[in-house]
Amino acid sequence: MIYTLTINPSVDLVMDLKAPLTLGVINRSGHEEYNIGGKGINVATVLNNLGEDVTPVTILAGFTGREIESYLKENFKQYRALYLEEGFTRFTLNLRNETGETGVNGNGPLLTPEILDKVIEILKNEMQEGDFLCVSGSVPSSLGEHAYEKIMEALKDKKVDIAIDASKNLMLNTLKYHPVVIKPNLEELGEYFGVELKSKEEGIPYLHKMQEMGARNIICSLGGDGAMLLGENGQMYFSDAPKGKLVNSVGAGDSMVAGFLFEYARSHDYEKALKMGIACGSASAFSLRLATAEQIYDLLKQIQ
Repeated sequence: MIYTLTINPSVDLVMDLKAPLTLGVINRSGHEEYNIGGKGINVATVLNNLGEDVTPVTILAGFTGREIESYLKENFKQYRALYLEEGFTRFTLNLRNETGETGVNGNGPLLTPEILDKVIEILKNEMQEGDFLCVSGSVPSSLGEHAYEKIMEALKDKKVDIAIDASKNLMLNTLKYHPVVIKPNLEELGEYFGVELKSKEEGIPYLHKMQEMGARNIICSLGGDGAMLLGENGQMYFSDAPKGKLVNSVGAGDSMVAGFLFEYARSHDYEKALKMGIACGSASAFSLRLATAEQIYDLLKQIQ
């Protein structure tokens, strides 16, 4: 079983503007839609689309939380949600036009360490040896940069594989617990070490540093140029991305994580896992919504 944890889920509002965004005036939308989001929920959605048995775990609040719960109830065989009495689950806003995308992320409800403890208890009661857990996305500042470290510490005796996809210290603090996979992009990889990386060749030594710090497998996204993977077998893998038109970048990285976990959990084949990750990430990037199985397998044929 694969579980995903989304501490800070969201309702994502996407607007296609008629003209470039101008501050200080009313901007008109030509088209808008909303999606249920949060990195862990995105991972769970793509896994679910691939037919994987997946259980999303999340924290919800207010009217936006009820909307997310409706989505989970409709789309998943099972889920676990901790519902808060105060506040509301955050909104995110993504404004798009022909020049690019501009995003605004809301804060979400106030979370306390006691709430995190309740989530950890859910995971400890639910998860069994051999399960996978994907912990991804941001956490409110009230939980601090050791929140994911605390989760991994609590689960270290459960013998489960944990994937981490998070920003800088939130992720770096978990490496001593040997996450099964982490997924920085090239820019983030450089930020971890205070350097600017301009090519995959420049990034390779830092992937090895990350592995020395404890990460078992590291996927480094290269955007439209594909991705590279340093496997726990010590080998490097590279793959180009399939060609296509970028439609929506939201959720593409989460889809890459989902694809890697989907294949890795089955075969432990690093090459296949990298290809599936790239196929999932690309399929979501080329779509208005997260990738379907049909889109993923069509692109998978193109990846060499």
